[in-house]
Amino acid sequence: MGVTVRSESRRGQRIDLWSGLVVLCALLLLAPLIAVFIGVFQPTEEWQHLVSTVLPGYLLNTMILVLGVSLVSILFALPTAWFVATYEFPTRRFWKWALVMPLAVPTFASAFTYFDVLEWSIPLIIKVRQVWGFDASQWVERLVRYGMLILLLSSVLYPYLYLGLRSAFSKQQGVYFEAGRMLGKRPELDFQTDCLAHGATGFDCRSEPDCHGGGE
Repeated sequence: MGVTVRSESRRGQRIDLWSGLVVLCALLLLAPLIAVFIGVFQPTEEWQHLVSTVLPGYLLNTMILVLGVSLVSILFALPTAWFVATYEFPTRRFWKWALVMPLAVPTFASAFTYFDVLEWSIPLIIKVRQVWGFDASQWVERLVRYGMLILLLSSVLYPYLYLGLRSAFSKQQGVYFEAGRMLGKRPELDFQTDCLAHGATGFDCRSEPDCHGGGE
């Protein structure tokens, strides 16, 4: 008993140490945001000028990118993880790992691609300005800029969601899919019910056996 208690206490100390390091790293990464949040409420002239001029635009751009990248990443990751984990087709093994390959794309290569696409869109923007005017060209420019940036960020970030969802669908979640098919449920209904419902909780349930009744 003494050995067990001592080992558990050492394990708790290790967990506390790693937790502290994680919190410290998180605070370092969040330091710029914390500084901006504190500075907004400072009565200095510089911060008030930023709040009244550029800060609203920065917040709007951030919200657009966060929502757009999240939506497109889910649209990429969820169906692909579902098909790879639940269906057998000739190139399944290839696509199982090919869908992870965007993680190997260097960041600078993605940046070059983004700026190249913006340069290619310049003739289109000029044509729109000549035909429909300056305001229309501004809308087209925003659409191209936001659209390409959202697609680019989603293409290199969706593999993180794909890996987690594929693991969730291919393990304990397969019991629900097989049970649905035995009861005569169509595959598209499986996707609409089991996939969407369990995909949202798959990251937690796959590590907890009691979540699926494994502890009974």
